[in-house]
Amino acid sequence: MANNDQKIHDLLKLAEKKRAEIKKIEKPTWLTNCSFSFNPELSSTRVNLHTIQQVSQIVEMWAFLLMRADYFEKAAGELNVKKSDYVWQGYPIDQWKTDLQLRIDVIGVSKKKKQLELIEAELGTLLSPEEKERQRLIVLEELLSQD
Repeated sequence: MANNDQKIHDLLKLAEKKRAEIKKIEKPTWLTNCSFSFNPELSSTRVNLHTIQQVSQIVEMWAFLLMRADYFEKAAGELNVKKSDYVWQGYPIDQWKTDLQLRIDVIGVSKKKKQLELIEAELGTLLSPEEKERQRLIVLEELLSQD
C-alpha cells in the first residue's frame, strides 16, 4: 500500500467514526417530554423541541430557564428555605439543558453529514488504482463468504 493510500485509509476510518457519531445524534435519547412552554399555564404556547429549526430560539429557552433557576435560588435563600434542584414543567433544569443541546446537535447534523459525504468522495478519488482494486476484492470476498 502506497504511503498516500495509508494516509487516505486512516482518514476514511476517521470519517467512519464521524458517521457513527452522526447516526447517534440522529436518534437521540430525550430526557424530557420535549414540550416546552414559557408559561406552563397556557398549553397553546407549548413548543415541541423536535420542530425548532433556529438555534437562537433554543438559546432563548435556555436563557429563560437560567433566569428562572437563578431567581428561584435567590428567593429560597432570602426566605431561608432549604434549596432544592430547580424543576421546570416536571423536569430538572439539567435535563432541559441536555435536551436543548441535543436539539442543537440534531439541527447541525445535516450540514455535518453533507460535508462528510463530500470528504469521503474526495478521499475515494485520491486512492491509487491498486488500492481501489484491493478494496473491491475485499468487498467481493466478503459477499462470497456470506451464507
